[in-house]
Amino acid sequence: MKLPPKTGSDSMTLAPSTDKCIIDYLTLSFDYVELERLKMEAKLHFEADRTINFRDHYKALLTEEMVTTTDNILFDNISKFISQLNTRMSKHYKDLSDWKDASGEEFSYSDHEMWTVKNNHYGRFRYPNSANLEFDSVPVGVACWGAENFGAMVSLTGKACGSIKFEELHDLCIELGYVRITRIDMAYDDFQGHFNIDTCRKMFKQGLFTVTTPPSYAYYESGVLAKNGRLCASAGRSFYVGKRTNGKMLRVYEKGLHLKDEKNPDWVRWEVELRNIDREIPLDALLNPSKYFAGSYPCLNQFGTQPERIQLQSKKLNATAEHCIKYAVLHSRRVINLLKQIHQYSSQEIVDLFTAELDDDDFPTRIKSDALVLST
Repeated sequence: MKLPPKTGSDSMTLAPSTDKCIIDYLTLSFDYVELERLKMEAKLHFEADRTINFRDHYKALLTEEMVTTTDNILFDNISKFISQLNTRMSKHYKDLSDWKDASGEEFSYSDHEMWTVKNNHYGRFRYPNSANLEFDSVPVGVACWGAENFGAMVSLTGKACGSIKFEELHDLCIELGYVRITRIDMAYDDFQGHFNIDTCRKMFKQGLFTVTTPPSYAYYESGVLAKNGRLCASAGRSFYVGKRTNGKMLRVYEKGLHLKDEKNPDWVRWEVELRNIDREIPLDALLNPSKYFAGSYPCLNQFGTQPERIQLQSKKLNATAEHCIKYAVLHSRRVINLLKQIHQYSSQEIVDLFTAELDDDDFPTRIKSDALVLST
C-alpha cells in the first residue's frame, strides 16, 4: 500500500530507505538440550494430569543435583559467549571513534576494551540467577540463567549493539545451534524530522498499519503549561502502534526533544520491537534489520527495498492444526488403508484423491479463523 504523494502541508511524502536501520536492543536465549527434553516430558505429564500446572510438572522432574549442575553449565555457556565477544565479535575501539550510543553520547574506549560479567547473586526476569554485562566498565546489558526457567538469556542494550560485529554474532549463533532471538529492536532515525509523529498518526488514520484488523494505538506527550494556558509538549511526543504483549510494536517518538539535543532538535526515531511471541525471529535479522523493520507493518514497506514479514507461528494455531490432524486420521485411516491394500493405490494417488479440486489455501475453517486473528 503506497503512501499518498505530497500535495500540501498536511500530506505525506514517500519515506526514505532504511538501509542504515540499526539494532538498538537484542535478547538472545540459550536452549540447553537436557532441559528441552525435560520440557517435553513435563508436557506429556501435563496432558495426563491438568490438575497440576505445567511449570510444577517441570519442577518435579528437576532434582536438586540437576539444578546445581545445569546452572553451572548454563553460566559456563554464558562465559564462553562473552569470551567470544572479546575475541571475535567486538568492533575495535578505533573503528568506533565517531560512533554515538542510543543516548547520543560519544563512547570513550580504551586500548584494552573488555567485556566482563559481574554476578549479581540474585535473579531477574523470573530467572533465579543474573549478572550485569559491562564493556570497558560501561553497563551494556544483563545475563540471566537457571534450570528452573529452562535455560539462559543475554540482553544487550543499544550501547552493546553499537559495539558488536553482527556478521560475527550471526555466524556464532549458527555455529552454536542452540541460540535464538527472543527480542530485537530495529530503529530508523530521521534527524530532520520529515517523518514525524503527525506522519505516523495520519498513516494510522488511513489504515496503513492494518493487515486484517486494525492494531491498537497509544499517544503520549509531555511538557509544560505555557503562559497562554495552552499545553506545550516541550519534552516530546510519542505514538505507539500495536502491543508489546502481542510480540510486535512500533514506537515513534521525538528523540531530539526528549534528549534536549540542540544539534538535532527535530530528531524523530521510528523503532520496531519484535518478540518471539507466536513467531520465530530469523537470525537473518541480525544481518538485515531493515528488511524486517520494513516488513513489520504494511506502510513501512516504503522504508525499505526488500521488506520481509515474519509469519506468526502461534501455539494456538499449531494446537488447532494438531487437533484437526488427529481426528482426520482417526476418521480416514481405515479408508486410506482400504485404498492402499485392496485397491492398490499408491501414496501419491491417495494424496491426489483427497486433495483434488482444493486450492493451496483450502484449510479447515478453524485453522483459517485462527490465522486471520493472528495475522495483524
